[in-house]
Amino acid sequence: MEIRKATINDLRELDSIYRRSIVELCAQDYDAEVIRVWKNSVPLEARIPSIEQGILWVAILGGSVAGYMVSVPGEIVALFVSPDCAGKGVGRKLAELALEIASNTESGEIVLESTLTALPFYQKLGFTEISRGFFSHGQPDIKIAVVNMARFFKCSYQGSNQTP
Repeated sequence: MEIRKATINDLRELDSIYRRSIVELCAQDYDAEVIRVWKNSVPLEARIPSIEQGILWVAILGGSVAGYMVSVPGEIVALFVSPDCAGKGVGRKLAELALEIASNTESGEIVLESTLTALPFYQKLGFTEISRGFFSHGQPDIKIAVVNMARFFKCSYQGSNQTP
């Protein structure tokens, strides 16, 4: 498995992973209307700024994009895995890099908004539930239930803005 920064050429695969992950992996935890609206809530081009900023990373497995994540100091913003690759360590590898990037903060805290589906995954990574609410990074008219989570660590922040 290779992890690299995403490029514009990855957009279609990123969009497919986002939609399929919601439809195929989250359907057991969200009602059909939420899934219908959610899967169409992020247009393909919405990922371009994250690609241009160098904060969107992809996992390549078997020559294809298997998952992606966005992480910034102090926060894991997004992590999606293709349903075909769920349970194959793709999410774990992406999360390891996301944690490395997110830990570049003075606060000693990493936060994220977990889907109900991904809650056990993040708990295994040492995150604890802080509260429940609705996804804050999308359109305000869409109410997608999330678990607000945090992981605390001994801060070794060096003041660098560099990512691995």
